[in-house]
Amino acid sequence: MPEQIYLGFARHDQPQVTLEDTVILPDASGSMALGDYRPTRIDGAKDAAKGLTQVKFAQYPLDRIGVVSYADEAEIHLPLTTVGSHAGDINKAIDDIELRGTTNMSAGLQAAEVVLNGQDNQSLMDVAKAHLAAVLKPNASARAAHSGRQRRIILLTDGGHNVGSQQELFEIADRLKQSGVVIATIGIGGDPSDVNEADLKRIASIHPRTGQPMYCFIADSQSLQIEFKRQAHHLVRMPTTDT
Repeated sequence: MPEQIYLGFARHDQPQVTLEDTVILPDASGSMALGDYRPTRIDGAKDAAKGLTQVKFAQYPLDRIGVVSYADEAEIHLPLTTVGSHAGDINKAIDDIELRGTTNMSAGLQAAEVVLNGQDNQSLMDVAKAHLAAVLKPNASARAAHSGRQRRIILLTDGGHNVGSQQELFEIADRLKQSGVVIATIGIGGDPSDVNEADLKRIASIHPRTGQPMYCFIADSQSLQIEFKRQAHHLVRMPTTDT
């Protein structure tokens, strides 16, 4: 299956045929406690993520949001949940994210994949088992869970992948994109040199109109809120065919 082709963000008043599932995937490593985003980087990320929920609630209430964080390992805070009826649960899951350790993006993307495939909250061992099963034998019920929905991941970090191999990280990202998942990556901090921009651009989906990765670096919390609200809007897609 080819990578999903999309044109950009739709206005909320345009007719929408495809609902969206979005996994919010913030870095929960120790450096997210730094205070250049007042009061801290993680608080800035949480506020921005709740801004995305606010826009979805007002304009796309049938969309679903899942919440996953990653540090040494990944943690699923909330499976895919309909925004219109459970916005409070989504915001609570965002608030419940706690900092813990290093930066394992591979684990984060794997857990996001499990959530997008319709799995409920589970232990890390269950996540690993479900991930392996999905790779070896895709589950029909999981495919049905996201049938007809655009699937997206918004990955945020203030650093770089430092647990496991870079090759594994790229392989997971490529598999997600080949299955139709759109990945946007966001770097935050005092300076772009704080993050591994090359890896974040490599992980991100490519915009077919601009030819550029869906990556941006954001140096302040207000701009981060604007970006998350922009990301809340639906993608306008082009039909694709297998070749």
